[in-house]
Amino acid sequence: MPICELRLPNNYQLENGKKVCDVALDATLKGLGIPNPDDREYRIKSLDSLTDPELQVSFGFGTDQYNQGRAFDPSSEEMKDTCEDIFGEVEQFGVKRVILDGWKGATFMTRSLEKRNEELVIPERFKDGIEVKGDIAIRMVFSSSVLESLRLDLKNNEEVFKEILEIFEGEGGVELQFPLEAETEIGVEVDFCDVEDKNNFSKIEMDYIMHRIENCLDIGVASDRTKNTTIWIRQGGPGKFTEKC
Repeated sequence: MPICELRLPNNYQLENGKKVCDVALDATLKGLGIPNPDDREYRIKSLDSLTDPELQVSFGFGTDQYNQGRAFDPSSEEMKDTCEDIFGEVEQFGVKRVILDGWKGATFMTRSLEKRNEELVIPERFKDGIEVKGDIAIRMVFSSSVLESLRLDLKNNEEVFKEILEIFEGEGGVELQFPLEAETEIGVEVDFCDVEDKNNFSKIEMDYIMHRIENCLDIGVASDRTKNTTIWIRQGGPGKFTEKC
């Protein structure tokens, strides 16, 4: 699932940020050969530190991300060409920098409307807890449509953040983000920032972690499953990276 993040300088006037994200994601799906045209998400943020608009598209690779029976693993040349194609599409809107980065073994899900009833099977590695080598960065991203619910039930919502963090044995924190515009109402992003290849979690282990996080969302503002909610987990740093400015 590619995620496009359009970042704007504070008070920057852009008439249609969604259109910028749409053309960037169209170019990404075409350039990298991602088969599902609906496999995409966008966010628009405002940052005081920027002087010009920039855009970043992140995606997972290295596993069968799109159920094609093979690992999704675009080449360096495909990455470079796609990044240039994205830049060619968004430069007309004033975007001065494009970043395209791929995360090996990332796990993604859109939470279903129905709650899972089956009991989770604990992977052998996690029998004594989920130990993470290095820092854990958790971001909870809330669209403007859920801000009132967030404020009205602050105690339960704070409990959600605490429970997600307590899944893991390691150092970390939870950051709340409030984009100007977002495709999903609630997004959860977890980065195991300093994990080296030898300590990487397997797909089964990542899926288990993802469903543990999903279970934590059943209180507070996130408990309403009609609210579009996504969960994305990454480990280490980008395995593939290119930029154009």
